[in-house]
Amino acid sequence: VEEWILEHNLEFTPLRKRQSVILRSKKSGKLFIFTKGADDTILPRLHHQSEQTAERIMNNIETFSALGLRVLCVAYRELEETKYTEWKKSFGEVQRSLENRTAKSLLLYEELETDLFYLGLSAIEDKLQSEVPDTIKLLSEAGIKIWMLTGDRYSTALQIATSCRLTYPGHGKLLKIQGKEDSEVYESISQAIREMNNILEAQPEAAKKLSVIVDGESLPTILDKFRVLFLKLTTSVGSVICCRVTPMQKASVVNLVKSEGKITLAVGDGGNDVSMIQAAHVGVGIAGREGLQAVRAADYSISKFRFLKKLLLVHGRYSYRVTSFVALYCFHKSLFIAFIQILYAFYTGYSGATFFDSFSLAAYNVIFTGLPIMCYVLDRDVSPTNLLRYPDLYNESREGKFMNIKVFIYWLVRSVVQAAIVFFL
Repeated sequence: VEEWILEHNLEFTPLRKRQSVILRSKKSGKLFIFTKGADDTILPRLHHQSEQTAERIMNNIETFSALGLRVLCVAYRELEETKYTEWKKSFGEVQRSLENRTAKSLLLYEELETDLFYLGLSAIEDKLQSEVPDTIKLLSEAGIKIWMLTGDRYSTALQIATSCRLTYPGHGKLLKIQGKEDSEVYESISQAIREMNNILEAQPEAAKKLSVIVDGESLPTILDKFRVLFLKLTTSVGSVICCRVTPMQKASVVNLVKSEGKITLAVGDGGNDVSMIQAAHVGVGIAGREGLQAVRAADYSISKFRFLKKLLLVHGRYSYRVTSFVALYCFHKSLFIAFIQILYAFYTGYSGATFFDSFSLAAYNVIFTGLPIMCYVLDRDVSPTNLLRYPDLYNESREGKFMNIKVFIYWLVRSVVQAAIVFFL
């Protein structure tokens, strides 16, 4: 067993997508840097490899990614003592700096994390929680469009999406958006729109089985130049998968959807999801092994993903229905009493005389405000079991049928008519 001394830790950040440690061997006294991270950040920093070695590495990565495993590459190199001493001195000066400390630190990290030698890779199974596919299927049936934003590779993201039932192999269509150059991205989106239109013309009901998958290289170009075209495509399909997405890009995608006037809900379980959760209208954090950063930034916290269906389809619908009724009822109750007073003013020559004494008004507000609301809070028009069994019932909430202009006018007219009937009777 060889013992090592930890000299320095170059911390992981979502922007860097890697972490490094500088170790000194107790036996030889030599310094080494070991770097672990995503393949797209480690491979470009490797020392020149032969074509055969590079091909072998990529084959291994693709093999593990196709199995739905999260792949991390590990590389290393030996550091010269004099170079490390100079670097350590520069790093100390940066740490004492008051301006642009983080940016300067990242530049110093880059100096050491270059010309590395490939050591190996790890493939870790990120096992889905129980009932994740069933929950996603239920939410889709409720009319909720689901976007999966992940930092995983294309093949890994596709495998996870299939496991979650976001894609439908065999009887669904996957529309791919790829490309590095602007022209390539534009042509890819245009081709996907043409394919989508052809499918929907033949089978209008097939929209829910259409999925769009976006490569990480093309997403920055989409967000910068082709937002309208991209939204035209994604708002007509059942699900969207974005891979190789950074935390800031996740927030940008959420803001893109919000710009269309859509209500967004973001679900995450790690620090990489904080910006996305904060950008959405409603944020839900899942407490788990990833830590509590997402939970602290969220509006709601759950311990399992499967609880999301009850949070939305049951409690969400109940809350929206009750809140809508209470707001409309309070408005109706106040207008009812006000219109009686207005009608009374016509018969008193606008003298300012009140139709009600102060005690009657106080009793009216207590009896007709407190008691009905307290009773209605406990009202359940549909049982929780049936709400989960028939997710289409959520459409009433999603489409705003409990609170809209039409419903508001109905309560307004109802207040005027009832006030007139009471006054003249």
